[in-house]
Amino acid sequence: MKVFEKTCPQCGRRFASFHRYAIYCSRSCSSASRRKKPLVGKTLLKEGVCPVCEKSFQKRTRNQIYCSERCKRLEDSRKQGRQSLKDPAFIGWRCHDCGKPSDTYRCSACQWKFNQEHKECFV
Repeated sequence: MKVFEKTCPQCGRRFASFHRYAIYCSRSCSSASRRKKPLVGKTLLKEGVCPVCEKSFQKRTRNQIYCSERCKRLEDSRKQGRQSLKDPAFIGWRCHDCGKPSDTYRCSACQWKFNQEHKECFV
């Protein structure tokens, strides 16, 4: 069997492995790398700027766009045409089906109608 000499990118220790594709010297180093601890001597992820609050933040994943879950939800609401509760022109939420003022996705009348049309889904 062939032995491969490798260097662990997490702790920097040299180790021998029988597996050609081994990356880390131990399970603890492998787990630490998944917890987003930076590799020795390298920076994995760049800094980003949140398009909602315009704060700079350290990205946790390569394709992370928003600094927090709150900013992501605010942007989703904006894209769906909802207005902010703090906006003085805000008149309330609207029913998805009929457009009447409602505090939920569908007003109670439209929700009842929807449930009657889709009875087979609620069995």
